[in-house]
Amino acid sequence: MDWAGLLSGKRRVIFANYGGDTVNLLVSPIDIASVIAEEMEKPFEGRTVRYIASEEPTCKEVARMLGRLLANPI
Repeated sequence: MDWAGLLSGKRRVIFANYGGDTVNLLVSPIDIASVIAEEMEKPFEGRTVRYIASEEPTCKEVARMLGRLLANPI
């Protein structure tokens, strides 16, 4: 196997240890900043957790998006 080619990104291969239909949670820095601004306005009442997800594409959808952006199907 050509490990150097795979590791350098020249092969245009995506590796993952989960299936193509697994959902990825993607978040935009803009959404993070918006939530931080909202939370800073609230009084502090101890530790809180707020999850943020801008999009929830599957691994296959992410691969298609990357292929389209790179003008080379993955």
